Amino acid sequence: MSTFALVHGAHHGAWAWSYLVPALERRGHEVVAVDLPCEDVTAGVSRYARIVVDALAGRDDALVVGHSLGGLVVPVVASIRSLRRMVFIAAVVPEPGRSLAEQAAADPRMRARGSKIDNSDGTQSRPPDEAVRRYYHDCDDAARRYALARLRRQARTPALEPSPLALWPAVPATYIVCAHDRAVDPAYQRDAARRLGAETIELRSSHSPFLSRPAELARVLDAVATGQTAPDPTRVTA
Repeated sequence: MSTFALVHGAHHGAWAWSYLVPALERRGHEVVAVDLPCEDVTAGVSRYARIVVDALAGRDDALVVGHSLGGLVVPVVASIRSLRRMVFIAAVVPEPGRSLAEQAAADPRMRARGSKIDNSDGTQSRPPDEAVRRYYHDCDDAARRYALARLRRQARTPALEPSPLALWPAVPATYIVCAHDRAVDPAYQRDAARRLGAETIELRSSHSPFLSRPAELARVLDAVATGQTAPDPTRVTA
């Protein structure tokens, strides 16, 4: 049995993993889905990471999985406590000392595409039609309704502050590329995985495989946790 800590992306919450959690538990894993204070403009990546660390108290040998903006958090957690593996799903990957905004200015492929609403309080929202187009285009109607009813405001703070990382942690990494992603460019995802020297697995999914393909994602994560991935680090699943 492995312990997975699941770190959601922008505008989401622990609810985003509701389809995935039982699929992982059926495979015998323990799952901790954290809820980040994404509406709080005073909360940055360090606070997000501390929430994950606290949620994992007393649990050794964990894998931390970060989706999208959650990719900023995963290596910070790894710099604070020991982990077995970092796992990135369609995630932006931080550079020590640089902000996401600075990185995206140099490489626009990592910026989440599509329109957002400026709420004039330091947060942004996704219009429902844009959320469907960018996040949920391969989800069924029930999953779309479930997600749209729970989307949250996202503070810009984690994207604007310099990454608290001083050095990249010496922890093995897996990057799960979402090949049909309309939010974070799949070409960026593949390049980020190569830069990390990460095991790379591709899913033919949207930005949200935890909603559109939870059983398949659970199978992939189980294989990562149990060391059953192929010798060739690049695998493509249907």
